[in-house]
Amino acid sequence: MNRFLYTLLACVLSISLTKAQLYQHRADSLQLLLKKASSDTARISLLGELSSAYVNMGAVDTARAFAARALDLSRQLPDDYYKALAHHRMGYVLLLTSRNDSAIDQFNRSRILLLPDTAALPSKKLYIKSTNNLAYAYDNKGYSEKAMELIISILPLTESINDTTMYAVILHNVSAGLTSMQQYSRAYPYFRKDLLLREKKGQPEELSTTYLSGALLMYSMDSLDQSKHYLDKALALLSGIGKTNLWARYYSYLSFYYTGKKQYDRSAAASKMAFEELKSYPNRENQYDAYDSRKTLAAARGQFIQARDAAYTINKMAKEDSVSTYTLTSLKDIAAFSKQAGDMTTAYDYLEQYSFLKDSMDKQQTSLMMNELELRYQTSQKEQQILELKTRSKMQKISLWGVLALLTLTILFFIYSVKQKKIQTAQQLRSLEQEQQLKVSNALLIGEERERSRLARDLHDGLGGMLAGVKLNLSGMVYNHEQHRSGLELYPVIDQLDNSVKELRRIARNMMPESLLRSGLQAALKDLCESMTTPGTTIVLNAFQLQPDIPQQAQLMIYRLVQEIVGNAVTHAQAGKIIVQCSQADRIFFITVEDNGIGFDPQHAGREGIGLSNIYSRVNFLKGNIHIDSSSEGTIINIELNVTA
Repeated sequence: MNRFLYTLLACVLSISLTKAQLYQHRADSLQLLLKKASSDTARISLLGELSSAYVNMGAVDTARAFAARALDLSRQLPDDYYKALAHHRMGYVLLLTSRNDSAIDQFNRSRILLLPDTAALPSKKLYIKSTNNLAYAYDNKGYSEKAMELIISILPLTESINDTTMYAVILHNVSAGLTSMQQYSRAYPYFRKDLLLREKKGQPEELSTTYLSGALLMYSMDSLDQSKHYLDKALALLSGIGKTNLWARYYSYLSFYYTGKKQYDRSAAASKMAFEELKSYPNRENQYDAYDSRKTLAAARGQFIQARDAAYTINKMAKEDSVSTYTLTSLKDIAAFSKQAGDMTTAYDYLEQYSFLKDSMDKQQTSLMMNELELRYQTSQKEQQILELKTRSKMQKISLWGVLALLTLTILFFIYSVKQKKIQTAQQLRSLEQEQQLKVSNALLIGEERERSRLARDLHDGLGGMLAGVKLNLSGMVYNHEQHRSGLELYPVIDQLDNSVKELRRIARNMMPESLLRSGLQAALKDLCESMTTPGTTIVLNAFQLQPDIPQQAQLMIYRLVQEIVGNAVTHAQAGKIIVQCSQADRIFFITVEDNGIGFDPQHAGREGIGLSNIYSRVNFLKGNIHIDSSSEGTIINIELNVTA
């Protein structure tokens, strides 16, 4: 199921009496402020807020009337920002009433008006919201790739305004969109960034939403244990929150998990709880999830008629909501379940409907591309006109103030030059010092690994061979003495020597892991986690999309990092369970190690300990970043590394 815009577009048309009263009270207050407003810009803002309040109450006609008044009033003003705001508000009303084509037109108009002035913070935020809602409208029409292109395009702008909440929302939307498009490996890094922000600064309900998205993503990637991990985290938060519409989503995703585990009775119970929660909070997206959980369970049980009934309901809702994406997938499901149930007539009929709708959407996609080219041309023309006007104005100002500026610059030039030279000299010195420190650190790491490798070879080939020879000679002596019923006292010596050889080989493997050279990074990490598992500590490794072409030096550094972190958790944290996650997106390598131990204070510990010092040195060697979050309930360490060849 698609899940764009869970915060920037937060609206439920089916609301409780309490919420309706709150919205009505809000609308009454805005009406009083509107009567007292002394400027057209204030009136446009208030009319827009009134339209949002009434659409949230389900009073669509009233909401559209207020938005239209704002549009009419904005046409009388020279300020493009308020024109853009009025178009955005009208688009919002149209989007929430399933008039997607008209909403797309309004959001595009808003964006065109804002483009020349995206330097101002209010314009940036409005541009982000209009683009986000535009993506939602495109996704409703089945243009998922276009929607994702728009959402990803505003990530840099969103990050630049230092609004953590809005940035987390956009990251969430990207992750959810890619998940719905079944591009799970691309979705995972965005989910991790969203999760880091939410765990650092998010509210409980926002963090719960992110945990639930992670549970769905892990379920889709067939990582059922990780899906349950995030479901349990969401459950802990939701239990503290109390009543919320997120419970229905939680039970739907729990049903998915139990279906994946083939625990069908538990899945049915969770799905039933989802429908019970919908009675109190009839959220539309949660309804899609609930019926999807029912459909998935029935299909897994081979109950294709029941699965088709759930798909029928999803199809009916999608047509009511004018959501082409759900309509298309539900038609395909109905055809497939009918075929599996032996109803070939229905299967053929719905497959024909699916093909017709798919062809129609493809034609609309072509038309959309043509309209977009025309829109870009119009935007380019307007930007050119604005640029010419700005250039002309700038030249006039330069002519007027040129003489004064020249005199001022002449006076200040010498002072500036002296200060700038001092600054540059200081920067060069700092840069040289940092570069020298980095070279020394890297040389030490490389030298350390070379010495480890040399010692491993010497121990294995030299001393190991000698000990093995001594063992063979002693074994021969025992055999000869046994012929005369003596020499039995040498058996303990041989056993002790055998244990010494094994210990010697274990030390050699730790210095230079053979499995890393022989089988690659993923196999080496698996062997490492298995070897460090103890009766009191369980270590789980999850690896996704690890590329075989990572440079050997980088593989070794990654191995040492995981070895050092897990070793610290086993030795010092008193952890009962350690989860190690490794994934790769392009040339960025992600490591997450989570344990349920006693934790420590990263600020107090600093980098003075040898273990932490080694970890930071290896992260710096690979030009990476590290974040440590530790409490009495456990420790989470997140690392991003650059593994460019």
